Amino acid sequence: MSTAAVSFHLNGKQVTIPHPAPHQLLSDYIRHDEGLTGVKIACGEGGCGACVVHVDYVDPVTNSVSSKTVNSCLMHVCSADGMNIITPEGLGSKATKVHSIQEALAHNHGSQCGFCSPGMCMSIYGYLSSTMNPCSPDAEQSLDGNLCSCTGYRPILDTVKSFCGQHATTDIEDLGCKK
Repeated sequence: MSTAAVSFHLNGKQVTIPHPAPHQLLSDYIRHDEGLTGVKIACGEGGCGACVVHVDYVDPVTNSVSSKTVNSCLMHVCSADGMNIITPEGLGSKATKVHSIQEALAHNHGSQCGFCSPGMCMSIYGYLSSTMNPCSPDAEQSLDGNLCSCTGYRPILDTVKSFCGQHATTDIEDLGCKK
């Protein structure tokens, strides 16, 4: 069984799916149909953040454009109709230009195996897109839905804090000890 056509923008490119399968997940479409493998599929339950993408959509209540990050492994492609979707490749790449978030993550040694890095970058991008004055506690909370099994969170948190400027707080680890 198929549904009516679904149209959305994916990394600036207009996409129309004439008869999408109602059960097809956005993460599967992005990876398998578009070949964009920056979106990872790990838990398949929205608990790890490896599949995070950024979406702009028209809020049906306010009728204004809103933005948020979503776990694409929980979102059906049919519900993407009318949205503007940005994947890690749309954020930046070596082929186009690396985004400052991606550059900061690499500079801070926030990527070891690299599996979680695209989702981390997308979550940071979503947070920075939603605030005029980023601050450390909020910035750190923006990563609450992202898991990393190998790097550890210190370099990742240092990355997100690097965008907080004068609103960055000092971590207890940064205070040093005097004996």
